[in-house]
Amino acid sequence: MERRAQAAESLATGGAGKDALNNAIKAAELYMRAAGEAASKTDAIRFRRKCQEMITYAERLKATLGGGAKPEELPAMRPSLSEPRSASILRLGSKLHGNDFPIWQEGPGMDEFELLPGQYPFTEDIDLENIWERIQAAHKSGDVVITLGTGRVSAEEEEVMGLIGEHDYAVENLDTSGSSRRLLIKNPWCDAPSMTALGWLGSASSTLIKSPNTGLSTERLAHDPNSSSRLWVAFEDVAQHFESMYLNWNPALFAYRKDHHFSWKLPAKVYSASLSRNPQFSVTSPSAGTIWILVSRHFVDAELDIARERRDSMAAAARRLGFMSISVFENGGQKLQICGGEIYRGPPLEVREALESMSQFTEQLGAWTRRTAGGNASCGTFFQNPQYRLSVESPSPVSILLCADASDIHVHVDLIWAQGRRVTAVRVKDLVASSGEYRRGCAVADIAMLEPGVYTLVCSTFEAAQLGNFSVRVSSMVPTTIAPVPADGAGRLLTKLPHVHLAEGDERFRIPVDVSWLTSASVSLHSSATSQLGSKMQPPSSQVVRVSVVHGWGPEQVTIAVSGDNEFQDPGSTIRTPQFDMEPKRIRKDGLWILIESMGSHGAALAIDGEILSDSPVRIGSWESM
Repeated sequence: MERRAQAAESLATGGAGKDALNNAIKAAELYMRAAGEAASKTDAIRFRRKCQEMITYAERLKATLGGGAKPEELPAMRPSLSEPRSASILRLGSKLHGNDFPIWQEGPGMDEFELLPGQYPFTEDIDLENIWERIQAAHKSGDVVITLGTGRVSAEEEEVMGLIGEHDYAVENLDTSGSSRRLLIKNPWCDAPSMTALGWLGSASSTLIKSPNTGLSTERLAHDPNSSSRLWVAFEDVAQHFESMYLNWNPALFAYRKDHHFSWKLPAKVYSASLSRNPQFSVTSPSAGTIWILVSRHFVDAELDIARERRDSMAAAARRLGFMSISVFENGGQKLQICGGEIYRGPPLEVREALESMSQFTEQLGAWTRRTAGGNASCGTFFQNPQYRLSVESPSPVSILLCADASDIHVHVDLIWAQGRRVTAVRVKDLVASSGEYRRGCAVADIAMLEPGVYTLVCSTFEAAQLGNFSVRVSSMVPTTIAPVPADGAGRLLTKLPHVHLAEGDERFRIPVDVSWLTSASVSLHSSATSQLGSKMQPPSSQVVRVSVVHGWGPEQVTIAVSGDNEFQDPGSTIRTPQFDMEPKRIRKDGLWILIESMGSHGAALAIDGEILSDSPVRIGSWESM
C-alpha cells in the first residue's frame, strides 16, 4: 500500500493540471488506508502526516486550476507548513529583554483586522530561506541565542517523537551542508528522555547526517549517554514539530535605550477606527540609524489566568488577550487622529509623549437611525442627517473628527456656512470645509484658520439607511460650543397639501396660500406613482418637477422661493424650497401661490404629495391647472 501511495505522490508532484490533482487525491487516500493497516504507531503517524501533506498539496493545485498561480509557481511541499496541528509561525525578535509575545498559529479572520493603506495582507506562507539566512548570520556573529518551544503534544506523540509538550529546547549549533540546513537541539533537562526515537529517524531530512563538529551521526548520538538529549534536526522539521522559535538578541547591539511606562485605558468602540485615543509618543533622532521599538504588556490578573490556563493553541489565547501594533509617522511630534502615511526612521533617540496640536476639545455623541440616516449629498434625504450648530468665538485652527462604531460604514463630515440652521443641500458657495472622500470608520476635516461665526456641521454616511452610533470631536485653540440642530420640522406646524395628479406632457399647477400674520415657511413635495388600478409603481426616470412660491401672476409674477436652484428634479426624492416669509398685506394685494411645473412623460398617473412647514397657521385652497 505504501509503495502505491508513493507512486501516486511522485506522479502528483511531477505532473501538472488535473492529472496532478487526481494523483494527489489518490495518494492521500492510499496513505490514509496505509495508516489504518499500519503495524506500529510510528508508521501510522507517519502515514497520516503524508496523507495530510497530499491533501494540502491537492488544495493548492485546485486553487491553481481555478485561476491562481501556475503549477511551477507553487511552493515546494513542506510538512512544516501543511499540518493544521502544528502549522507554526517562526517568531523573529519575539523575545527581547525578557519580554514574550503570543504567536499566530493560523491566519486571523477577515474581521480581526482592517488593512490600512501601505499594509500587506497576512499570509500563511513562510520564507524559510530568508529566515535561515538571518538567524545563521546572527548566530555566527554571536549576537543571538536561539531557543525552541513545543506546543500541546499528545501523549502518543511524546512517546513516538521523544518531544515534551509545552517545553523549551536550546539550540547549540547551526550547520549548512550542501542543500541541508540543520540545528543541533538539546533538551536542558539532565534526565530528559531521548529525542532520537523512531519518529525522528523516520524523517529523511533528519536521519543519520554527521555533525560537522563531532563527527557523530544521530544514531551514535542516540546511544551516547552524554548526548542522548541532543539531536541534529533539519530546519524544515523544526518548523513542523516546534510551535515557536525565540531569538534572544544581544543587548549590546542597542547602544542607546529609552524606557517609558504608561497605562492605556481602551476607548469605546466608536473610536476603534481612529488613533485619537491611542498612546502616542514623539521620537527625535539627531543622526541617521536604526531604531528598534518594543512594546510589551503587563498582564492584569484576569489576563494572566488566560495566558496560563489556555486549553487551546497559543493563537487562540492570543485572540482572547488582544493584539498590539506599532505605527511610526512623520508628523512633527504632534498627535494624529487618523492613520495613513506610516514611515520608519532611527537612533540615538529621545522619546516623550506626543503633544496635542490643539488645546480645546468638544465632543458630541450621536446616531444614524431610521429617521436620520440620510446618506450623501446626492440623496434626497440628505437633510435628515444629524446636524450640529458649531459656534466659534474668535479665529482659530479647527479639526473635526467623526468616528463611527461600525467599521464597515463610510462616513463624511461637512462644515457649512448656515448660521446653525438645518441644511437641506450642500452648495459650493456655502461649503467651508469637508473631510473629502468618504472614509471607512472615521473621517477628519482640518481647517487651517476658521473665522468667528456660527456654522452647521453635517455628519453623513455614504448610503442612506446605514445605521450606527458615532462621535464627533471638535479640536481648536479657542473655546467652541456644539449643539444638535433640531430635526427637520421640529417645533413647526405641518399643513398637508392636497394630492395633485400629473398627466402626460408638460404641466403647471398652482394652489393659493394665505396667512393672518407674518409667517416663515418652506414647501416640500414628493411623488407616489399610482396606476389607474391603484397598484403601486415607481415614478419614471424621465419625469422631473420644480416647485416655486410666487407673488402675482403673468408679467407681474415675482418668485420668492424655488427648489433645486431653479432646476427641475426627480420627484422620487423629496423636493424642497428654502425658507421664505409670507406677509399678509402683500398676499392681500398680489396673492401668493405654490406653483408646480413638470416635464417629461410617464405611463401612469403621477400623484404628487406635499406639505408646508411653518411657524404659524397657513390656509390653502385647491389646485388649479394652468
